Amino acid sequence: MKKLVAFLCLGLCINTPKFLTAQTAKHPWAFGMQIGISEYRGDLGNGFFDFAITPSNFYDADMNLIQRNSPGIAGVSITRYLNSSFDASAYYNHGEWGYHSSDNSSFFFKRINSVDMLLKWKFLGSDLRYITPYIATGLGYRNVHLTNISNTLQHELTLPLAIGINLKFNSAISLQAQTQFAFTSADAGDNIEVQLPIRNDQFLNHTIGILITPGNLPMFGGSPRDRCPKL
Repeated sequence: MKKLVAFLCLGLCINTPKFLTAQTAKHPWAFGMQIGISEYRGDLGNGFFDFAITPSNFYDADMNLIQRNSPGIAGVSITRYLNSSFDASAYYNHGEWGYHSSDNSSFFFKRINSVDMLLKWKFLGSDLRYITPYIATGLGYRNVHLTNISNTLQHELTLPLAIGINLKFNSAISLQAQTQFAFTSADAGDNIEVQLPIRNDQFLNHTIGILITPGNLPMFGGSPRDRCPKL
C-alpha cells in the first residue's frame, strides 16, 4: 500500500502543473535573451516565412561583390507578471532585416534596432502550466540604418502583434518561442520610398530564447526544482 501511495505521489509530481510556479505575484520579474530572424514584406516582395538564415553574397552584372548579408537578430527582454491572465513585457532587438528575390535580382539588407512594449494575454487563464501560450499587442519603435553610415537612420513607430508560447523547464527557467508581426510608419527601409498603392514596409520576427525568474533561483531563496510532497 505504501508503494502504491509513493507511486501515486510521484505521478502527481510529474503530471500536475501546479508545482511549476515560475512568475507569480511573489516573484513577478523575468529576464530573457533571444535570437532569431527578421523578415520583410513590402514593395520588393514578400519574404515572410522564408526563414532565409544562410549568409549569401550579392554581385552586380560584372560579378563585383556588392553586399554580403548576415541574417539574424539578437536581444534581451524583461517581463512583469501582472496576474494569472496578463504579463507586460519590453523587448530590445538588434540585427539585420532584409530581403532578396529568388533570383537575387532585387535585394537589400539593413541594420536595425527595435524596442517593443507588449501586453500579453495568457488566454488559457493561468500561468501555472508547463506550456503557456499567449497573444500580445502593444507599441514599438525601430530605427533602420539606411546606409553604412551609422547616423543615417530612419525612425519608425511600429504596431506589433505577436503570438508565442512559454515552456517551463522548472520554476526558474523557461523556453520562449515567439512570432511577431508589425506594421511600420515608414516606407524607405527597402530603398523604395514611393510606390502606388502606398504601402509601408512590414516585418515579421521569429525568435526563440530563455526566460529566467531570479526570485526562484536558489541564490535568491527559491528552488529551480519542482517541489513534490514528502511521503
